Amino acid sequence: MTDRARAHRAAPSPSDEGRYAVLILGMHRSGTSALSRLLSLAGCDLPKTLMGAAPSNAPGHWESQAVADWNDRLLASVASRWSDWQAFSADWFRSPKAAEFRQDAARLLAAEYGASHLFVLKDPRICRIAPLWFDALAELRIAPRVLLPIRNPMEVAASLAARDGMAPALGVLLWLRHVLDAEIFSRGQPRLVLAYDDLLQDWPGVLRRAGSAFGLTWPALTTGRTREIASFLWRGHRHHVQADTDTLNDPTLALWLREAFRIFRNWAAQGEDPADHAALDEIRTQFDRAAPLFAPVADLADRAMAAERAQAESDAGAAHLAADRARLHAEADALRAAVAERDTLLAQAEAERAALAERLGATDAALAQTRGRLGEVEQGLAQRAQELAAAQAAVAERDGRLAQAEADRAGLAERLGAPDAALAQTRGRLGEVEQGLAQRVQELAAAQAAVAERDGRLAQSEAERTTASAGAAHLAADRARLQAEADALRAAVAERDTLLAQAEADRAALAERLGATDAALAQT
Repeated sequence: MTDRARAHRAAPSPSDEGRYAVLILGMHRSGTSALSRLLSLAGCDLPKTLMGAAPSNAPGHWESQAVADWNDRLLASVASRWSDWQAFSADWFRSPKAAEFRQDAARLLAAEYGASHLFVLKDPRICRIAPLWFDALAELRIAPRVLLPIRNPMEVAASLAARDGMAPALGVLLWLRHVLDAEIFSRGQPRLVLAYDDLLQDWPGVLRRAGSAFGLTWPALTTGRTREIASFLWRGHRHHVQADTDTLNDPTLALWLREAFRIFRNWAAQGEDPADHAALDEIRTQFDRAAPLFAPVADLADRAMAAERAQAESDAGAAHLAADRARLHAEADALRAAVAERDTLLAQAEAERAALAERLGATDAALAQTRGRLGEVEQGLAQRAQELAAAQAAVAERDGRLAQAEADRAGLAERLGAPDAALAQTRGRLGEVEQGLAQRVQELAAAQAAVAERDGRLAQSEAERTTASAGAAHLAADRARLQAEADALRAAVAERDTLLAQAEADRAALAERLGATDAALAQT
């Protein structure tokens, strides 16, 4: 192992707070954006300031714009850049400036992710300066969990050539630098190497393997979310494809490149084999030593590619200018025709304006007349309002009188209650008198019948006396007795006549009182 690799070998960082950062250490154009989005849909938090989409990455980058800008400033401070394929100075990490940047990185993490306990951190630039970011995570007591996405280096080089016009020779050197640095700096951390093809073809398997390797459970894998992931990881987003066997068997490619790709490809398929660490260290050592030697050649290739690109752009620019000239002539002709048409329309608009002005005058006159009528209507409304107020006062007066009448009616009803009670009592007494009178009539009839019976018996006795001289004395006695009984009955009849006359007088008086009461009630 080289001194540089040994100096920056990472040690596992435990998290007392239960906080985890899934750190994606992958080369540009290797599916790092798709992997970051997959993790966010699975439940990992994204940064506060997301980088926007671009024509070369329409679905989005799903990383922090602030972190990318900060990494660019750090690289620029040592005269480096994102496309630099040479080794980052090992001495820099031990300098006082590194401590300043490390503290600043910790503040940036806190600003971008707050108190999140599970988030995804991704920027390909981190591959070359990963020790600083591991230290910043450790300062915040956040445990890193590292994913190393690997894509065929020739596909990456083709994608960089299409996006940035980068020479393929430089593209594969940049790929080798990123994957070697990402591997050595994360060695000893919980990590998983995965193939770009697996990400597109078996993302559930990728999440399952990562969760098992990291001891994590993804919190957001619902049925609806899996459909969204499947829609996002569309193979149509992949524009450059080359068989892995073609790359591994291509004798024109450097052995370092092919051997490193073979090792990482095996790790993605079968799991990491520590026996391969020595081979990777040897490749890295030779690569670091040779870099200064063929850097000028790579720069020449890059400049040649840039010159070809500039010439192609120049040729394309000339053709574009000719096309623009023809287009501008056509546009000028169209504009002249449009001006003539606009003049016609302007004249028509002026005529319409005059007509509208005339109509406006008529409208103003009608409006003045309407306002006059409106004034009359308002005066009429004021008069109606006064009449309504008077009517409301009259209604209020009627309501008062009605209330008084209602009170009088209640008092009269109370007063009528007493005569009604007296009348009921009088009618009760009248009934009793009539019952007594009826009884007296019955008794009188009985007395009259008894008198008639005595008179008959007296007549019979008188006949018997005249015909039977022998019983004269006896008859005389009977006659005297009968005469006494007749006198008594006559007295009883006279008494009954007196009582009957009194009852008749009482009945007449009661009838008169009843008539007077009925009249009073009728008058009321």
